[in-house]
Amino acid sequence: MSTRTQFNLVQWLHETPETREDVARAFFGFLITGIFIVIGALALYGLLFSGIAKKSIHSVAAKPLMVFAIDDEEILRMLQDHAPEKKNMWKLLEEVASRLIPLGFVVWCCGRWAIWKEKLANLFHLSFIANIAIGERAIAAITITTAVATSVAFGLVHGGVNNIFIQGLIGFWCALCFLKMGGIKGEYAWGLACSTLLHILLNESYEMAM
Repeated sequence: MSTRTQFNLVQWLHETPETREDVARAFFGFLITGIFIVIGALALYGLLFSGIAKKSIHSVAAKPLMVFAIDDEEILRMLQDHAPEKKNMWKLLEEVASRLIPLGFVVWCCGRWAIWKEKLANLFHLSFIANIAIGERAIAAITITTAVATSVAFGLVHGGVNNIFIQGLIGFWCALCFLKMGGIKGEYAWGLACSTLLHILLNESYEMAM
């Protein structure tokens, strides 16, 4: 990844929306892109694991969100078995466990590193620790790495390795939403609210596509 790409990613994450209009615009972008991620993930799953993903005019007419119809009954049954839970309270608990706790903890620790490093340097008599700075790039790198790890776990919990392609991608997108909408700056409540709503709406699109 180029330095320019890294910088743009850092800048994008830290430019959290300020006004209601900015919040609505950012969330709408997450939602629309997320729906395409769901469609693409289902199509990719069909191509990789059934080999019979193809365009179907009938499917598109019956289920507009599903551009690719997966004809393999076993694959469809597995996807339906691992479909997201419909209870919205469960979505909130998932967001707390998968986004708020791990990502919030990382952001919280990074924000306090400036204080901790002096104490650690004095405690262990290692002066070089005091010179270690955690800037915006480092925070972005650490949080995104954490988001990837938690999203892989999110996919595994929802149905094994295969579900990393679907639930894992959705989880990672919700994690970016949590960070972008305020989580990366410690505004956890607002980030959690947005990621939970996004989670609910993307799960609805999953159900419609199936």
